[in-house]
Amino acid sequence: MSMSIRLVRVNEPGDLVPLAKSSIRDGTSYLFLFDEGGMANLHDSLLSCLREGIAEEEGFVVWLPGHSVTTKEGFYAECRRAVPSASYMGSNLDALQDIFRGEALSRNREQRTYWIWSHADMLFQGDCAFFVRAFESLIFCAKEIGEGMQNAYRQEFIPPRQKVTLIMTGQWSILGSEASREDSFTHALKQTSSLRAFPDDRTGVQVIRVQPSSLPRP
Repeated sequence: MSMSIRLVRVNEPGDLVPLAKSSIRDGTSYLFLFDEGGMANLHDSLLSCLREGIAEEEGFVVWLPGHSVTTKEGFYAECRRAVPSASYMGSNLDALQDIFRGEALSRNREQRTYWIWSHADMLFQGDCAFFVRAFESLIFCAKEIGEGMQNAYRQEFIPPRQKVTLIMTGQWSILGSEASREDSFTHALKQTSSLRAFPDDRTGVQVIRVQPSSLPRP
């Protein structure tokens, strides 16, 4: 499995516009990690660019703000608030996947769906083990809906339903070391159910390190 991290050096917030537009249009899932000094202004600027770009594309979006989410209980509570009509969702990953296969999708199959989880690093820092499972659950749903999957029990292929893009943000200082590992969960699926469903173990997530140009190169 190949793994690469793209480094983007930014002079000013406006430089993020083409980056945001490409992430909206190409269908890849993204993990944007910001260096120290860029998390405050550049991070918020990227979210603003994403919001404007998705509106231009007339996409359906679920915003999952994670700045105060450090526990699995907090994560489930935020999902209930973020996803329309999901107040009944149980506090387990099976229920989470059911919601993201249904209520978290556009009713118009021609319209792209975006799941945007900002400050995802806060949950990684608060409960790493649960974060890994939640991360793969969302990746699994995005791949199943957008690419189709093999149903191991019925021995049949479930075709793709609509386009889904998952975009996550966080701090390089928290997630960078993990994302730099070849066998990281950010790059490779780990659960047996995931490995049975797709032709290879790749998550398909593109990791982008955003660095203010005033900082020295790593």
